[in-house]
Parts: sequence; structure tokens; C-alpha cells
Amino acid sequence: MKLEGEIVGQNLFLRSLDIQDANSNYLSWLQDDEVTRHLEIRFNPPSSILDLKDLISRLNSSPDCLMLGIFLKKKSLHLGNIKLGPINFHHKTAEIGLLIGAREEWGKGHGSEAIELISTYAFKVLNISKLTAGCYASNKGSLRAFSKVGFKVEGRRISQIISGNHREDAILLGKSNPVIKVLKVN
Repeated sequence: MKLEGEIVGQNLFLRSLDIQDANSNYLSWLQDDEVTRHLEIRFNPPSSILDLKDLISRLNSSPDCLMLGIFLKKKSLHLGNIKLGPINFHHKTAEIGLLIGAREEWGKGHGSEAIELISTYAFKVLNISKLTAGCYASNKGSLRAFSKVGFKVEGRRISQIISGNHREDAILLGKSNPVIKVLKVN
């Protein structure tokens, strides 16, 4: 699915990616072992700009996935992506995935701002009740970014992921729509 317009924050804006966004810089992120070490795309990264264009087209045509580029407002610099999906419209749930590809922008709070922007959009526009995310236990930056905007650790899958030459835990995170009241059953 594609977003009409932009989601604008203090330092960033989010927008749907277009074929024109498939460039050598973006492709280099997906082929960089350091950038993708905590992402599943590392197992099958696009090998060419044509493959990257195909990936963007497939995600934009998906009925239950919203892939957005993360851009710095000052420079219009594409620094990463954030994905909302799969979206389950029946249960009103969705998962968030995050990639900050521009290494020079790591540690500057962009991940947290992008997560907050997409969360607000999901809750207010798409009427999502619950958002989830997951990260490798060793991915302290991702855990910090999600925690900073109100996601709580809901579980831990012990030795769930192969990372390099060892197994590690997967951390499961969640955040509920603050305007949705939890039903209590007596």
C-alpha cells in the first residue's frame, strides 16, 4: 500500500518509496553486513538496482504493508526505511520494522522519531489497536529506540535467532493504542 503525502515530524518526514529512490546508495545499505546484521534481508539482499526497484514495487502494491522511506527534513536525505506490516485489519494489529541505513545518522534519535511518527499514523489514521516489533537481543539501539517511545518488552524467545556463529534471543515488544480502553471481563 502507498501513503498519499507525507508524515512530518520535527526532524524527519516519512513517505512512500518510489522507483526513483532505488539508487546505489540505498542498495549499498542492503548489501552492508554491518547495516543488515540484525535484519532478515541479509539472507537474500537485492543484488542490483533492478532488484531493488522490484522490491519497492512489490511492497507498494501489497494490501497489508506500508513501506516508507525516512528522510531528514533539512537535507531531504533518505537515511532509512520503516515498515508497517503485515497489518491485520480484522484484529487491528500491525508490526513495525526499522532500518537506518545511513551509518553517519546512527545514534541521533532518528529511529525513535520514525517509530513515533508511524505509530501515531497507525493509531490515529488506520485505527490500529496494537503495534508489535521484534529485535535481536544484541541490537541495543533498536531496543532503546522502541522503548523510548513507549514500547514495552512483552516477551523473549530464548535462542530463537542465529546471529553469526551463535544463537541469541529475540525480544518481543508491543504498544497499545492509548485511546483504546482495555475491556475487562469479570
